[in-house]
Amino acid sequence: MVGDMELFVDKNDSVTKLELAGTIDASSIKELSEAIDDICENIETDVEVDMDKVDYIDSSGIGQLLKLSKICRDSNHVFSIVAVSERVKSLLALCSLQSALVE
Repeated sequence: MVGDMELFVDKNDSVTKLELAGTIDASSIKELSEAIDDICENIETDVEVDMDKVDYIDSSGIGQLLKLSKICRDSNHVFSIVAVSERVKSLLALCSLQSALVE
């Protein structure tokens, strides 16, 4: 764990689940970036991101999610954010990204 963020990745045959918690910002972006790079390099399944326990995400974190979303689309896999805290949902809406990221 770096900074205030927690990150868990669980892969099975049909889906890769990325669970995030805490604060995603410049102090924790390296860990998130490395996890997303690993998922992108070996993408074999759909990807679900659970952000229910994320208190805050800055532009660097949003950028990483957009990167993961694009890689999934390009490799014909589904990218979805399955849970989002109300605070983060409001932030994504302010950035006009809610419809792009949250189903």
